[in-house]
Amino acid sequence: MIPCDVPDGFCGHNIIIKEEWAMSVTLKNIAGVDVAKHKFDIALWAWKMGLEFDSLPSKEFPRTLKGARQFVSWSRKKLKSINTYVDFEQEPFHVVMDSTGRYSMELAEWIAKVDSRIEVSIVNSYKLHHYRKSLGQVNKTDRIDAAAHARYGFERKPKPLVPKEDVYNQLKGLIRQRKALQKDLIAAKARTDEPLTPAMVRKVQNKHVRFLEKQIEMIEKSIDELFSANPKLKGDKKLLETIPGVGKITIFTVLGELGDLRSYKTSRALSAMSGLAPKIFESGVIKGVSVISRKGSKYLRSGMYMPALVATQGSNQFQRKYDELRAKGKSHKSALCAIMRKMLMVMRALLINGDIYQDNVSKRLISQEMGPVENQ
Repeated sequence: MIPCDVPDGFCGHNIIIKEEWAMSVTLKNIAGVDVAKHKFDIALWAWKMGLEFDSLPSKEFPRTLKGARQFVSWSRKKLKSINTYVDFEQEPFHVVMDSTGRYSMELAEWIAKVDSRIEVSIVNSYKLHHYRKSLGQVNKTDRIDAAAHARYGFERKPKPLVPKEDVYNQLKGLIRQRKALQKDLIAAKARTDEPLTPAMVRKVQNKHVRFLEKQIEMIEKSIDELFSANPKLKGDKKLLETIPGVGKITIFTVLGELGDLRSYKTSRALSAMSGLAPKIFESGVIKGVSVISRKGSKYLRSGMYMPALVATQGSNQFQRKYDELRAKGKSHKSALCAIMRKMLMVMRALLINGDIYQDNVSKRLISQEMGPVENQ
């Protein structure tokens, strides 16, 4: 049986809905979407339809704004042919797609331009992958994936996407480009130290190093201008800089990867999004080693490492917590991950309360929501 809030007789492998009941409730139609670089496949689930993959109408469209228009037009016509008693020109439907980075985000923006009433959910690909496997599907095609996404949307009812403010998307793009350039610069500088390098090659290498340094300066200048032009970001930066170990690059990284920290309803939600939440494995008498989940942005976690390391060298709550965890037998890496998580909680608390960092006050603000850090 499929868990859902509908009358008996509705749930099951084949779904039958009485017309009078369907017209009396809000039941959205689902479009499952599998996104690729140049195209996307869709599968529709509508009222009066079963959930067998072979029975779901499906089609492939180019991943362009024109393709998004074609998708919406085709979907409405198909839904109308299936359900003649509902005006689907006025009835919204829900799009459920896998997370493929910018490809999914761009497609979601195009769909919103075509019809702003359509709700779009971008679901973690890890969840969708294991959901499809749970259905016993041996084969894997784009069409089957789209059908699985449609069924997932019907059963699980994922929340619609709430887009970040554009300034955070700009910041994310800039800070990631800086990270890529920094990586290239380290490699380029290493090559200049190689012995027995011809003079011409050395000249080219040095020129390349200077070019990368100039590019990084341009990126950092653009980020500074972004903050200067936005009073909200400027104020947030001023508050976050009061935290031990936190500098402007850390602030750029955190806000770029996570967006406005005030948007997270709880500190646990922020912890889960960061990938620093503990993942526990226990089965019977077996108790596995707890590790961080590593969900979310790897750029965020790598960007928090040095600030946490610096913070533990001072005299503050982070240093005391680190020493406490080490005294309890935690490894250096495990304790440092706990400090990284704690620093994010403090950042969120400061922005919510609009106050600068104070050792004891900040600890009290987050203590009730965080729960025990020792489990990390």
